[in-house]
Amino acid sequence: MKKRRIACLLSALLTLLLASCSSQDKHDDMNREMDKSKEVKANDSLNWKVGSFTYTDEKGKPFSLNQLEGKVWLANFIFTNCETVCPPMTAHMTKLQDMLAKEKITADIVSFSVDPKRDTPKQLRAFGKKFDSDFTNWHFLTGYSQKEIENFARDSFKAAVSADPTSDQFTHGTSFYLVNSKGNVLKRYDGVQNVPFDQIVKDTKAAADQAKNDHHTQKEENADEIEPVKVELTISEKDTPTIQAAVSQNGKPVNDADEVLFELWRSGGKKHQKIEIKKGENGIYSMKTHDLKPGKYVVISHVTARGMHTMPKKKFMVQ
Repeated sequence: MKKRRIACLLSALLTLLLASCSSQDKHDDMNREMDKSKEVKANDSLNWKVGSFTYTDEKGKPFSLNQLEGKVWLANFIFTNCETVCPPMTAHMTKLQDMLAKEKITADIVSFSVDPKRDTPKQLRAFGKKFDSDFTNWHFLTGYSQKEIENFARDSFKAAVSADPTSDQFTHGTSFYLVNSKGNVLKRYDGVQNVPFDQIVKDTKAAADQAKNDHHTQKEENADEIEPVKVELTISEKDTPTIQAAVSQNGKPVNDADEVLFELWRSGGKKHQKIEIKKGENGIYSMKTHDLKPGKYVVISHVTARGMHTMPKKKFMVQ
């Protein structure tokens, strides 16, 4: 009897211990999921690509992602009939706009309406004015369907947008997003309660500085590219026609061409003359023609210069 009681007691203790472990495992799993969520929000390199768009701004004009090419910008999602978070979010964005201007940091701001049916350009402009928004570099966008903005917010910013079926309000994200000059979302921040204003300004400056460096690097790379040699072939049709080949590269005359050869023949004829021009002045290689019978002629200038070859062709008439 005692053995049976002891066995039952051990069984009960084992069951309790397993339940406790299971509960702890679930708690640990929840903590891990919360930590993952925090890691995503704090991630410095989200690198989400913003999808291409062409919408309508507060002036009623088309505004597209192309107009932000090469620029750093901040983004958020709002609507003018919002009764809760949108007013403080917009006020906070105004503060950021002022802080960036004070620090002379070049950046645009884009606020996407999640209520495009009611938010006309006029409504958005009036809403922006209430918060002293500077429309020079702050764009309030509308001009799309409800489904379109829901898909765009999800695909580009990993943000949920949906209409509340029980009211005229909308569910939407309250984050501010930093987008670099290549159109990639770098960071997201709390836009309502704990807005890290100084950090956003610091991060925006870093992104703007990087954009400048990328621009200068691109210019240097373009400068190193070899420009093609250009040849402009002209014929002066006077008493004695003069054939000229103006040779240039990157807008500057080429006087060191390896070879300039004029190939000349009468239209329909089989006999071709080839005359080499040894020297050019200010990039002009010319030849006067003599003893040409009246009729139509064709000339090709064969120009070899700086590792390139080009051969423009032209027709002219001898009276």
